[in-house]
Amino acid sequence: MTPRYPDIRVAVHSANPLTAISAIRGALRRAGVERREIATFSQQAFTSQDLDHLRDVCRHWVRVEAPTWHDAEDDPGAGVWPPNLPPARA
Repeated sequence: MTPRYPDIRVAVHSANPLTAISAIRGALRRAGVERREIATFSQQAFTSQDLDHLRDVCRHWVRVEAPTWHDAEDDPGAGVWPPNLPPARA
């Protein structure tokens, strides 16, 4: 599968899913991707039901190099998805 933005490569060095999302959002911004597109990525990522689906979403958008995604035992935030985040304030 070719990512939506194949020229954007993101190296993720943490098994924490939020780190991956943040890195991809930053890479999309730096590449000049429209805010609406970044918001769409974010919504898809944050509504993923499990870690495998989140990884698929990330790989659908950009090229991801993430060896730590296969060795998540060392990171206490790894493998916890969806995160237990406080509700957003309006």
